[in-house]
Amino acid sequence: MGRWVGVVLDEPKGKNNGTVQGRTYFSCADNHGIFVRQLQLRLLDDEPAAEAPAQAKPLATTTPGPTVEPVALDQPEPLSRTWVVEEASAEKQAAQKEQDAEKQTLKAQILDLQEKLDTLMQKRQESKAQLRDYERTRLQLQQLLEFKSKISESQAELQKQLAQARREAQEAQDERERHAEEVSDMVEAMEMATVEKEMAEEKLEQLQQEVDHWKEKYEMLELDYKTLTSELSTGEPSSYKERQLAQENEKMREALMRLRDLMTQLKNEKQQQKKELDRSRAEAQDLARMKQLLEERHQQAECSITELQEQLDMALGAEEMVEHLTEKNLDLEEKLRDLREAVDDLEKLHDLNEELLQQARETELELREELAQAHVRLADSQRRVEAAHEALADCEQTLAKYHALVAQLREQAQGLEQQLQSEPTPVAVEASELALRLAQGKAHARAVDLELRRLEVAQSNRHVDYLTAFLSEGFLAHEHEGVLTLLLVARLGAKCGILAKQLEQRWAGAVPGPGQPVEAVQYSHACLVRFLLGRLQGLLHQYATALDSCSVELFAKTATLYPEMLGHERLVDLYVQLLRKDEVGRSVYCSCV
Repeated sequence: MGRWVGVVLDEPKGKNNGTVQGRTYFSCADNHGIFVRQLQLRLLDDEPAAEAPAQAKPLATTTPGPTVEPVALDQPEPLSRTWVVEEASAEKQAAQKEQDAEKQTLKAQILDLQEKLDTLMQKRQESKAQLRDYERTRLQLQQLLEFKSKISESQAELQKQLAQARREAQEAQDERERHAEEVSDMVEAMEMATVEKEMAEEKLEQLQQEVDHWKEKYEMLELDYKTLTSELSTGEPSSYKERQLAQENEKMREALMRLRDLMTQLKNEKQQQKKELDRSRAEAQDLARMKQLLEERHQQAECSITELQEQLDMALGAEEMVEHLTEKNLDLEEKLRDLREAVDDLEKLHDLNEELLQQARETELELREELAQAHVRLADSQRRVEAAHEALADCEQTLAKYHALVAQLREQAQGLEQQLQSEPTPVAVEASELALRLAQGKAHARAVDLELRRLEVAQSNRHVDYLTAFLSEGFLAHEHEGVLTLLLVARLGAKCGILAKQLEQRWAGAVPGPGQPVEAVQYSHACLVRFLLGRLQGLLHQYATALDSCSVELFAKTATLYPEMLGHERLVDLYVQLLRKDEVGRSVYCSCV
């Protein structure tokens, strides 16, 4: 998995306090700790010592070929390519080893990051499943809470209805008892009225018997009265009997009056008792109907009480359900708390993963930039090696010409010495010595100019290296290729112009005649090469104009074509080498241009 090192920052720009997933690796303030790879660390004490070789190395690698010692006129020594080639091959091998080591390190880091990514993806899938369970549990909890609130509302409503039903049942019970008391009072009153009625009927019968008795007596008295009246009508005097009869008659009249009054009173009492009896019957019927209504209301109240009791039992069952749901809710809250803690841990792991991925991306970008810089340095080294080879070839060619000239001059000197020995002519000897000194002076001046040119090239390269060391890594990774592209376009155009000019000078006065087919083919080939070089030079001029006036984005895109355009420069360099060696003939194809 790799080695991680904990770093304590001076500012709160970190990710943790030295604790990851509940495990403490070191202690610091919050947001002051961060974990980085061991390869990304550099010790402050070793940094200057480590940077010095790193700076010295590019300077050493970017230095052009070895300086050629001044050529002595007496004993010229030929230069060899062995040291330059060995240095170039050693630099290539070292660069290749560095690239292989960087590739192996990058592969190991990529595998490590891939394993971490797979682990985090697996944990993320598990966290997604846990989050889905959490969402489902949360929805169930919300439904249970809503059901609990509804059950509580219905329970409160049922409690209100039960209390109201109990009040109504109590009121109905009180009303029933009151009506029962009233009915009992009415029954007692009816019984008393019945007894009084019976007593009145008995009294009425007695009075009726008395009335009948008095009627009979009245009839007898009336008969006696009639008898007396008839006797009086006969004129027979009976004063005593008359007075007695008159008195009896008066008494009978009074008794009859009392009897009539008594009959009237009894009749009135009978009518009143009949009315009271009818009223009592009506009241009894009303009370019976009221009793029936109260019984019906009592039955309804009992039914309501039964229903409310059932609802109360259901409410009690709902309370038990609510208690059960409350316990389940508490369990779900505990699970939810555990899931939240797990989610927090996974979020911390995700943040750590993002941090590691960001660091890996930064490391990859840094390594890519270093690799690009290594490629650039390698290309510069190759160009310097090629330039050194060219300079060495020029030096060898110059030295060969110098040796040939020295040998020729020696031969001329020997011939002149022989002539002088045979015919002494001091003027000719002086002229030959002067020519020899002039040739030696020109060769010495050319060697000095060549050394000065090499020194200027070395100083220019060192100046560029110094300037590059002060540029940012982003410039070296991206914008530097754009600058190299601009230089490449200008350099290619200049080389095409040099080639075209040399070909024109070489074939200017050598127009072949009709009898020279070989020279005609070479001349036509040279003209075709000049035409293609001019066309390429025009395209490069258009390309340079477009690069001078294009946008930054387009310039950054065209900078990616730099490695591809280097191949075209190699082809042009091939023609330059062939032209230098005087090998431009029919065997060279024009399709490359």
